[in-house]
Amino acid sequence: MKISYSYVKMESINIQEHLLALKNYWSPQVIALLNDHQVRLALVKGDYAWHKHLHSDELFLVIEGDLQIDFREHSVSVGEGEFLVVPKGIEHKPYADKPCKI
Repeated sequence: MKISYSYVKMESINIQEHLLALKNYWSPQVIALLNDHQVRLALVKGDYAWHKHLHSDELFLVIEGDLQIDFREHSVSVGEGEFLVVPKGIEHKPYADKPCKI
């Protein structure tokens, strides 16, 4: 997805407003662009599929709740106010027992 910067307003972004609008689990919404990357918010619960990103790292920032990132050899818990960067090429599977905002 390519968004032209000429259409992006130069305004602050209210994260809480965007989070309130999220209704479906595992359906991230793009709220901003940062260089060639998308800044997305998501409501998550349950398992996501095993996957990896070949060309970019992935950042998981937990705003509310608890997230677990499973790797083939271990798991990492990411709590509210914490984040984890998964390096490109590393297979991982996010999981949240209860609704979690990331």
